Amino acid sequence: MIKTTGNPSLKSANNGCGWKVYPDYPFGFLSPISSPVSCPDSQSSFFETQIFISDPHLEFVAKTCPRLRVLNLNLRKALEEFDEVDGISGFEDVGNDGVSALANGCRNLTKALLRKRRNVGNIAVISLVSFCKNLTSLDLGRCNLVDDQAVEAIGCSNSIRVLNLEACSLITDHGLAALATGFIPRSLKKLVLAECDRITDSGVSMLKHMCCLEELNLAECGPKITYSGGLAVSSLLSLKKLNLAWLINLSDVTVNAIAKHCVNLVAIDLTGCELVT
Repeated sequence: MIKTTGNPSLKSANNGCGWKVYPDYPFGFLSPISSPVSCPDSQSSFFETQIFISDPHLEFVAKTCPRLRVLNLNLRKALEEFDEVDGISGFEDVGNDGVSALANGCRNLTKALLRKRRNVGNIAVISLVSFCKNLTSLDLGRCNLVDDQAVEAIGCSNSIRVLNLEACSLITDHGLAALATGFIPRSLKKLVLAECDRITDSGVSMLKHMCCLEELNLAECGPKITYSGGLAVSSLLSLKKLNLAWLINLSDVTVNAIAKHCVNLVAIDLTGCELVT
């Protein structure tokens, strides 16, 4: 296990994956230790950092930890939120090359969490889905280079159970259609589409094919989702949690249909749904 916290240096690490961390170097310069040590073959084997990391660093992880199961690169704040004192001026954060190398080298990955990594795009996602056949959780929240091409590739997975596409604003109805008609409806339990404001009733209606879906988040997806899209959601009989916050064109018709058909529902968020009485 390797876990890094703080900024800009890596603060702590475990040499179980054959790594040595030099915290005095900017962005936690990583170097292989002199004696070969392999990653432990266990589900707890993971790499985690909330700070910026380069493609070469992640390529090194791929070569050194082939049995890695969990990659958590969820960024604690976006580039524009960092102050000058954070020391990230001119630093190129990880992108397609680093993630693709890791996907190819660490094919036992079960979780890939890449939230706010703005350089991660379609190539990285396609590599993860292609190489990591046991992937169960994929977080691409606020990876704003991700578009329908990546979503189409994700749709071909039959292992992903949790998918976060929050604020991936390039995703359209075409992407949702590809997602809903692929293999992923057989496994997907949780889908987050919050702030994907290009999707409409047409795309949402395709979600009726998600026969195993238990959690759906459509919050703040914009005015193009109306009562018609809401009626389509009501056909998801397996739903347990539903977030429809700030969908201003939903109406009582939607809520009544959901109440009637979604008998397993235990939580619903209708905050800001102005037409719901």
